[in-house]
Amino acid sequence: MKKLDGEMSVKQTQILAIGFTGVEIANFIPEKQKFSRAQMSEIQERWNEQKRKAGKNLWNNSMASVVSFSIDAFGRLELVLRKSDYKTYVGTRKERFINTDDMSMDENYSLPISMGAVTITSDDFIVLGLRSETEAHRDKLAVVPSGYFDPSVHYIRTEAGKILSIEVLILSELYEELGIQTYSSKIYLALIQDIQPMIAMKLEIPYTKREMEQIAKINFEHSKFIYIENTVEAVEKALIKYEFTPHTLATLRCHFIFQKEAKNFMG
Repeated sequence: MKKLDGEMSVKQTQILAIGFTGVEIANFIPEKQKFSRAQMSEIQERWNEQKRKAGKNLWNNSMASVVSFSIDAFGRLELVLRKSDYKTYVGTRKERFINTDDMSMDENYSLPISMGAVTITSDDFIVLGLRSETEAHRDKLAVVPSGYFDPSVHYIRTEAGKILSIEVLILSELYEELGIQTYSSKIYLALIQDIQPMIAMKLEIPYTKREMEQIAKINFEHSKFIYIENTVEAVEKALIKYEFTPHTLATLRCHFIFQKEAKNFMG
């Protein structure tokens, strides 16, 4: 994976956690971060500038910033989140190293949680999307599905009330981006940070490449879908033609490391 590792070293991603088998939202703080008047002014200025650049395709959606995380006794990734929004994220974002020992990781900025999956067809092709009209990473190749967690949307309604759910995020993004409503298997790979944290995973889907070419339609986020053989060699060949997002490079690397370890374990 020399070329993949080389690209990753340039992009400066940080692996925050590995080895977890599930994801739970342990706590959600309904109050947004508090910033000084000077910080609020800077956030507004950066937001206004980004709106001028992005035009109509920029909405101040609800988000959930990561305050802290841990791995519980059952091997699940437990997240403590707090209310945030896209404006605050845009106004405070930059590449940064996260100190996981801090009591509040997002003390002075927004760290919205997202998900992204290496999606594998039943005939062993990776589905990637070429970003199009999005505000970030335009014209770069990205894992699909991927998306930010929105606490106002991604929940399960129960008799006891609303339960925030990463699984709802996964299924909604799977449908919105690829037009399908199910997957065959799911493996969590890592919690990855570049300018914000992403839950990286592998999804296997019960559709062939040819079937997905018929099902997955071009949308606002992607100008085309690229199908690459599920091998390091095929991905590194694609690196010559396309620029990959930092999260995508890190997710693919974790995927191939996990795949190699699984093969070694099986003998």
